[in-house]
Amino acid sequence: MLLDALKLPFQADLAASEVNTFKKVRHWLTLERRQHLPHSNALVINGHPDPRPHRYCAALAQNVSDACRSAGWQTHSIALGEGAFGNDGGLLGEVDALEAYTRASYVILVFPMWLGKSPPVVADFVAKGEERRENMADAPSRRVQFIVTMDMPALAYRCHPGRPGKPLALHNLIPDDALFIGSVSLIPLEKRIEWLRIAKAAVKSPAHLKLPRRGWNLRSPLFEAAR
Repeated sequence: MLLDALKLPFQADLAASEVNTFKKVRHWLTLERRQHLPHSNALVINGHPDPRPHRYCAALAQNVSDACRSAGWQTHSIALGEGAFGNDGGLLGEVDALEAYTRASYVILVFPMWLGKSPPVVADFVAKGEERRENMADAPSRRVQFIVTMDMPALAYRCHPGRPGKPLALHNLIPDDALFIGSVSLIPLEKRIEWLRIAKAAVKSPAHLKLPRRGWNLRSPLFEAAR
């Protein structure tokens, strides 16, 4: 009984020390995590060969661009059709458009699927962009989303036995998320508006992006201070 009574103050001190250490580690982990958050640059690409605004891909791209800005992204939007790289109503040269692609930490590609593939203009642009990224020493980590329209039902595409593991082959670019909108030429106006809302809701905020796949730097001063 007496021995147990003597142990209680030491146990209480030990528990308090463990709690304080845990709080310190959690605090420094939070700071370390913030250091590796991606830059808040988003790029929305309308990959339809016809960039005219009455196209459904143009409406999707515009809707997603507005959602990115509302979520806190510094957003650029480009249209690849007819070789005109539009940026919020202005024009960009191909070099500037590729620079925006390589520097973006959030890329959303909107395009129609033709014969199971993306349009050539999309594949060519992504190939050039990925080649530039491979030669960059400081390429930012990023999240990639595809929004794909198609004439066939989306369910039929997903269930097709010959469908590859990734949604579409784009220079080995594998999206983190993909939204397939099937039977796009047949769906009524109400359904089109609903898909616009779904695409807008799928936009991620900068705070919700996944961290780069890397281990914690245990030699960081942040961890040293928590020890």
